[in-house]
Amino acid sequence: MAALLTYALNEKGELVHIDDVENGGKCKCVCPHCKKLLDAKNKGEKREHHFAHSQGNTCESAYETTLHLLAKNVLLEEGILMLPVIGPEGFPTGLVQLHNMKSEQWDEQFKFKPDIEGITKDGERLLIEIYVSHKSTDKKRKTIIDNKLRCVEIDLNWVEMDREAIRKYLTEDSDYREWVLPMEEKKHEGSDGYGIYKRNPLHKEIIEHIEDAFNKGELSLKLRNGTFNLRAMKYDVCERVSQNFRGMKADLLLYRSNMSNKGHLCISVRGRRRNLYKRVPPNLRVIDIIVRDSSNDTLVRGKVISEFDNNVELYGFKFK
Repeated sequence: MAALLTYALNEKGELVHIDDVENGGKCKCVCPHCKKLLDAKNKGEKREHHFAHSQGNTCESAYETTLHLLAKNVLLEEGILMLPVIGPEGFPTGLVQLHNMKSEQWDEQFKFKPDIEGITKDGERLLIEIYVSHKSTDKKRKTIIDNKLRCVEIDLNWVEMDREAIRKYLTEDSDYREWVLPMEEKKHEGSDGYGIYKRNPLHKEIIEHIEDAFNKGELSLKLRNGTFNLRAMKYDVCERVSQNFRGMKADLLLYRSNMSNKGHLCISVRGRRRNLYKRVPPNLRVIDIIVRDSSNDTLVRGKVISEFDNNVELYGFKFK
């Protein structure tokens, strides 16, 4: 994802592109997040045109806020959205047209403010939440789930700050969005309840083993040019992930807290190989640990012994 700010707010509070304003401070534009003055750098030929904060000011949230605002504007202009291919029973799928769309309007009944809301052709209310770093709060999610509201969450980590790219992402792509209301868990007939829809008993033990190996300095990463101890590579944090990290499902997140390049590692314990993503967030390494039965790809019950025996495939890791 590009880091340059290519949109800003003009004097009327409208979102404008860098190539549609005067150069320098004459543009009289402000940052969508901190509202401080910006300089338009749109005369150069070597570097991409962009806005920069005046007088050396910085704003770490400028890009995220602007991308969020641009996506909302595109949704309001288009009036259509591609929904997930599957969802809870009775929920719409595919491309839907929305009417009476509103942005950031307080809901007195449910006590929260959805990013966008509209009415579908069947007369049902649809709520849309958009995020880059932060999903909906636990309180908002609980309200949505308890009241079985139709609310879809869209991850913007996979699209650049470009109006046309965002339009295609929202109206032609069904990936990287999901319903806040979870679907009911399924259970295989004749099984004991453990399958691809249930958590494998090995899951917790494997995560604890990884954490213990990391804390003891015994966790290494296999790369093409050798095996490297994560502690020696300055990794000092290993934490549980309560939600997805940058759109990737994970159980553990490892990173270097004292370095500008955090080198984030997302570790996921799974029962089968995941489909390869078409796009992966930059500067992120995703490592899967597969728990499987020797005869097929289904999850199995059992105890962790020594190096997990043959029930576990370790991708990218070496335990000393």
